[in-house]
Amino acid sequence: MHPRYWLLGLVALGIGHQAPAQTLRLCTGSPGKTYHAVGEKLAELLPAMAGGELQVEVLATGGSIDNLNKLTAGECDGAIVQGDAAEFFTTEINPGAAGSFRMLTPLYQELSLLLCSRESGIDEIDELLDEEGASVAAGAMGSGSLATWLTFRAIKPEYEQV
Repeated sequence: MHPRYWLLGLVALGIGHQAPAQTLRLCTGSPGKTYHAVGEKLAELLPAMAGGELQVEVLATGGSIDNLNKLTAGECDGAIVQGDAAEFFTTEINPGAAGSFRMLTPLYQELSLLLCSRESGIDEIDELLDEEGASVAAGAMGSGSLATWLTFRAIKPEYEQV
């Protein structure tokens, strides 16, 4: 199988949606998951980096797509978002949001894996098309993982049968 790398980025809305106080509301992910942990670490580090003039309020969410929905609705000022989820969001979910946010900085590269049991005999993603009843556990609704799978399906519509 070929790994796919996606940039995970910190996304923020343009001017006009910042909270009036010096508090940044940061949409992250589910408690106990990576994005939430990264948000907690940013909340710990950013105040000192900003000379004490900025506090970060970490908001738990359902993941990248949920974060972008909340970001465009003004429920948060910044969000941790899987890179391909931002593209999926502005092309498939909310085209009107294109241009309303931008990536501030990549946080790290994220790896997408397709894992199959050894017994399946599947070595490449296209081999799923030959398997009757094949299914993919692609992530929860609102997650970047699900957005990645839906992007794969948009690129190759035959994957819709999986």
